[in-house]
Amino acid sequence: GMGGSVGVPGNISTASANVWIDGLYIKGSSTSSIGERAVDTALSRVRITNCRFTDVVGAIRYSGTNATDGYVGSSVFENCIGVPTASEGYGIQISGARNQIIGNSFRSIQRHAIYLSGAPSGAATNSIVAHNIINGMGDNHAIQMYCPTAASNLTIKDCIIAFNVISNVSDAAGILLQDNITDTIIVGNRISDLSGDN
Repeated sequence: GMGGSVGVPGNISTASANVWIDGLYIKGSSTSSIGERAVDTALSRVRITNCRFTDVVGAIRYSGTNATDGYVGSSVFENCIGVPTASEGYGIQISGARNQIIGNSFRSIQRHAIYLSGAPSGAATNSIVAHNIINGMGDNHAIQMYCPTAASNLTIKDCIIAFNVISNVSDAAGILLQDNITDTIIVGNRISDLSGDN
């Protein structure tokens, strides 16, 4: 079932852990610079399946040390929009541990389709990103793992990025690991149709 409360029109903000969101369609406002997110949670065991997100600034964000053991699968992300130089246009942002992003489809994403973060609020350690199809990126990397060296007490480690299909990425990399990233397996990914500085 679905638990939580409706925040900004069309958005879900989970109010409890152990939530399953299934078969949801959220169409955003098609307006950048408004901080719009379709699903925003800082809690554990949030499972999102068979959903569709279109015309949003950010589709899903799992943020914080308690945003762990989540799952996003069999969902579609289309036209995640944003100002090219702003931190907008994400498909999925994760900064909690032990999350799985499996079997999703991303098309026309402005910033990152999948972003695993090591932020002061937690790190996306022990996470799995597999069997996703990413086609059409705006101004940034399709899959990025980033743990800033300034957050010296955090490291993203023990992750798997496997068997993803990435195409049509402009001026960026298909997969980028940056700064404090260790013990990560990258295997079987297919990356094509890159342009720009790769």
